[in-house]
Amino acid sequence: MEKQMIIFNNRFINNIATYIVQFDTDSQSEILGQVSAYFARNQVKHNRINPDSYNRQGFHNMRIINNATYQPLSYAIGLKGLQKVNITNNLFGDNQLDYELLAGIKTAKIDNTVNVVRNWWGSSDPRRIKERIFDFDDWNSYAIASYRPYLLKDDFEAPISVGYEPESPLTIDNLGGRLMHELTLYYRTQPYIIKSDLTIMPNAQLTIAPGAEIEFYPSVGILALGPLIAQGTPEEPIKMRPIQLHKMEDITGQKMQRMEE
Repeated sequence: MEKQMIIFNNRFINNIATYIVQFDTDSQSEILGQVSAYFARNQVKHNRINPDSYNRQGFHNMRIINNATYQPLSYAIGLKGLQKVNITNNLFGDNQLDYELLAGIKTAKIDNTVNVVRNWWGSSDPRRIKERIFDFDDWNSYAIASYRPYLLKDDFEAPISVGYEPESPLTIDNLGGRLMHELTLYYRTQPYIIKSDLTIMPNAQLTIAPGAEIEFYPSVGILALGPLIAQGTPEEPIKMRPIQLHKMEDITGQKMQRMEE
């Protein structure tokens, strides 16, 4: 069950673990009220993953569950279950972990958000910050991490960014997350790569042209809340298939670990 809590003014420094702080609280209902919980003015820095979590090839970014589902292996702070914890005014950074935040709140709504504003994420570059957060734009069964505005320096009293910044548009070389506009994937010699869940929002449209090929990272798919038009031909079929592990390394430099739970 949910718990009222305030975790304030602590230092989580120089630990070796797969995650540093994790909230995993279930509830009888997702929609009947909220129980207040706060994680504020804490420092979570210089933590690293246990070297034993690497295999001989150095793969570590994800782990496999029940031989099918991949999940992030290491993160500084994780939100799981149903309770939304407000994570504000904290200092993250210099963590040798895959992510700073896992926004793994269970949800059946596409507009479910968690409040993670006014934190220092180890960078003032919004693209770099987004890379350090695993949320709805990675897996659309998770919540959206609302991280703007954020601290611009590694200081509790630092100035904050502007409250609104335009999202980087989704392009054919950056497939994943929320598609907010019309996009067409035409035939080309190399396949399109979808690295994280692609969600076609209600006012958007995705068109896949005949002959196009699409490859998916593990546990990644397409959720069509708006129109999805894909019509191949006998001569030019549309092909969709999982990506091979060695190609994932070639494309992003990120490596994966298969780790039985």
